[in-house]
Amino acid sequence: IDYVQLSQAAPEPDLANGLIAYWPFDGDLNDAVGDSHGEAMGTDAIVYAPGVFGQGIDLDGIDQYVQTPEANEEMFDFQDGTGFSVSAWFSVNEFTKNWQALIAKGEGNRWRVHRRSGEPQLTGNGGNADVPGGTGDVNDGEIHHVVLVSDPENGEVRLYSDGELVSTGGAPAIQSNDNPMMIGQNPDTGNRTWDGLIDDVGIWD
Repeated sequence: IDYVQLSQAAPEPDLANGLIAYWPFDGDLNDAVGDSHGEAMGTDAIVYAPGVFGQGIDLDGIDQYVQTPEANEEMFDFQDGTGFSVSAWFSVNEFTKNWQALIAKGEGNRWRVHRRSGEPQLTGNGGNADVPGGTGDVNDGEIHHVVLVSDPENGEVRLYSDGELVSTGGAPAIQSNDNPMMIGQNPDTGNRTWDGLIDDVGIWD
């Protein structure tokens, strides 16, 4: 592929358009576009490791995760037909429990990106049950990219893995809750902590 010709022919998307929170994880847990700065949770201090762009967080799968401010939880509810996208780079150190959460607002008709049961792949919920299928096997020690899109205007939820559309689900029907949005854990369910790298998490409205 002639990447130079491709880059000249296709203008880059405006990634800042609609971006409401972005955590680069380059040595801290701060939100680079807003005030949804993360708080480290867990017994041991979170370790920063080489990521895709700079650093990422390497969570231990025991009790470490990042919690965003409770005061900002409503901005991540996406009510009244608001579409949203969630993007992250990640790798798996080990799948040690079912449904390990990469990013989550809660259970039921709330949204989340997580390990699909006991399978070696990720799936996502954009407000109306998990999309069928998922990313395919990501338990390979490599860094992967995942995007979950909840698109109420077109009545579907889409899951992308490493740049490819891999699954489409039914119409979003998101319910609000009072949970803080979490990275590496599900706020509705204990013991869903992530074991591996997470880098450059972005959320768009």
